Amino acid sequence: MSENARALVSRSANAPTLPSPDEWDTLSKMAGALVQSRLLPQEVDTWQKAAVIIQKGHELGVPPMAALSGIAVIKGKPTCSAELLRALIQRDHGDNAIRFTVTTAETCTATYKRRGWTTPEAHTYTMEDAKRAGITTTPTWTKYPADMLRARCTSAIARMAFADSIGGMYTAEEMGAEVEIIDGEEVIVTGNASRTTAIATPAAPTPIRPSIATAATAEPSVAEMRAEITTLAAAKLDMDLKAAGWSALTTHLHDHVNAHIYVPESKEDMTEGWYVQVLGTLRTMADPAPDAAATDDTLSASAVPAISDDDLAF
Repeated sequence: MSENARALVSRSANAPTLPSPDEWDTLSKMAGALVQSRLLPQEVDTWQKAAVIIQKGHELGVPPMAALSGIAVIKGKPTCSAELLRALIQRDHGDNAIRFTVTTAETCTATYKRRGWTTPEAHTYTMEDAKRAGITTTPTWTKYPADMLRARCTSAIARMAFADSIGGMYTAEEMGAEVEIIDGEEVIVTGNASRTTAIATPAAPTPIRPSIATAATAEPSVAEMRAEITTLAAAKLDMDLKAAGWSALTTHLHDHVNAHIYVPESKEDMTEGWYVQVLGTLRTMADPAPDAAATDDTLSASAVPAISDDDLAF
């Protein structure tokens, strides 16, 4: 395992898998700021996607930025490089948990050993195995057969013996993504842009209401977010928020949009990050039919019947 990979992973005993409301508030704010920075891979274009990856990294003991650069969600499953799989395994089971004994363009053999095992086992993955699986037609397999065989051997061993360490992870190539080998390491390629080059050209998001959109360095206030949430709830959900209450809105988003937003029990639960989550979810929802949708994009925040703290309903 390389020193870079070794430095990426750590495991704290009894680490919680679900963040508390305060932790989720911090996580969502951080995810939103990172997406706005436009320095993440191109496919990580919403705070929700960034939060999922950060949370997956947290469960595995991988720091946020390492998770965002090393984990990708492909076809609904978390994926990473074979090197990161080995790093997770060797962190939990020692440097000798996986050792390659044969690595050529035709075959790869590795021994593997969990903590507590007295003797290691061995696994071999060959080019014939890859051909039978129909996965050798990409340019990467042609150019870097030994690297790709090591990756496949690693992922097979990981699921056979170290499921507790990898948390259901696959390699990106196993899930059908293109990968390239750069300096001996896998680079995930999504569409025509790689995880290392896509950060230069993501499109800037279009605000729902231009008049409320502020400069890139400014954030909307809680009052402005309440105002826009009130308007969007009425326009997109036909919901009178003052009458229905915040819990009804949150429950609807959770049940019908699969938004992972906790339902507030008191106004203390409605932190700034909570408003960011609700507003972000409403903004990404499809607009209703044109005859039912509000058409005045120039509506100002002061013209919206915003809900104040005194109006809170649960």
